[in-house]
Amino acid sequence: MKKILATAVLATLFASGGMMNIAHAESFSDAQRDEIRRVIKDYLLKNPEILLEMSAALERKREERQAKKEEEAAKYLSAHASEIFTPGPYDPTFGPKDAKITLIEFYDYNCAFCKRALANLARLVKENPDVRVIFKEFPILASRTGGGSLHASLASMAVYRLYPEKFWEFHQQLMNFPGVANRKVALKIAEKMGLDVKRIEAEMSNPEMQKALAATDELARKLAIDGTPAFVAPGAIIRGAPQYETLQEIVEKARKAAARGNGQPKKG
Repeated sequence: MKKILATAVLATLFASGGMMNIAHAESFSDAQRDEIRRVIKDYLLKNPEILLEMSAALERKREERQAKKEEEAAKYLSAHASEIFTPGPYDPTFGPKDAKITLIEFYDYNCAFCKRALANLARLVKENPDVRVIFKEFPILASRTGGGSLHASLASMAVYRLYPEKFWEFHQQLMNFPGVANRKVALKIAEKMGLDVKRIEAEMSNPEMQKALAATDELARKLAIDGTPAFVAPGAIIRGAPQYETLQEIVEKARKAAARGNGQPKKG
């Protein structure tokens, strides 16, 4: 009887959103709530395997939800490729403007894996003259860095807007900075490069930058990207820091698709 009661209680418990809901329901007396807690505890102690079953079921649901999100992201990428692979006014690029293949990187200047990916990205463009990269500022670590990631992104966008020919050098220095990248660090790098810091600071306050960041956040959501780095290529979304060989393989596939006339969209 207790097993049946415990099973029923557990079913009600998780259907209603948690133990606190059951334990504090107004319809139960204090004695009844105490009894429910005791029965559940006793049942779980005698049948701990149910926790493993619940965990496995939860993981399956999580994987199913993620798979659905990624499927929807792939469809969105295919349907909106031309728009996605066209850089916005605050999206820095690296590589020839007329490159046949375009990749997109979502990154945060304080992301350790983004820092590791930098060398592979530089090598990729160097060894593939028909490839360019669009950089999407995605400062998801802003709250963990006291706003540092956000200010680093704003400074980077300002440098690109004012000194596009200096962006790649600035980007490398800021990405390779060993500590927390923030406003002070970014502006110090700009100053050492001989750039006008006052102009950069003024540009960092441009409300268009916030709109650009919001647009990137929205694109990341539609592409099921919730971490950095992430790379987007025609027909492919890579979440995480790939090995160089993986990036090269993606470029080769995009190149072959473009040669067939159904790959890289036209871009600005």
